[in-house]
Amino acid sequence: MFKDLLVHIPTERSPRPAIDASVSLAMSASAHLDAIATGYASTNVPFLAEGGAAIAWSLQFEY
Repeated sequence: MFKDLLVHIPTERSPRPAIDASVSLAMSASAHLDAIATGYASTNVPFLAEGGAAIAWSLQFEY
């Protein structure tokens, strides 16, 4: 059946249902399970017509 599973774990809501279902499926199929979770970080950077370098620096500073 399945040998390898890659699962996306949601970050905007509870991850528990996705984790439980993924583990259950992997165990029943004797499969290898990998999971990944990604998030989006919003930044409050004012728009500047000629400030591209300032915006880039600001984003780098926030990360």
